[in-house]
Amino acid sequence: MKRPGFQKMVQAIGNGYISALFVKALSRLGRNCIEVGRLTEEFFSAHDARLVAVSDGVDSDEGENEFTPCKNMMNEY
Repeated sequence: MKRPGFQKMVQAIGNGYISALFVKALSRLGRNCIEVGRLTEEFFSAHDARLVAVSDGVDSDEGENEFTPCKNMMNEY
C-alpha cells in the first residue's frame, strides 16, 4: 500500500483524474485486508470511481459483492 506508483494512483483518483480502475484480481490491488476494504467500500465510492477486479468478478458499478471481504481476508492470509 506504500508503493510510490500506488500512492500516485490513489492521489489521481482522489483528484478526479481516474474514474475507473481495472485490476486482474483484488490481490493485485493490495493484500492488507483492512486497507483494501477501506478502498473498495469507502474510497472508490466517495470519489465516484469504478473498481473492476476481472478474475474475481467484482464490479462496483454492479453493486456490492458479498464475497469481496472474504476474498480480501484470503488474499491477506
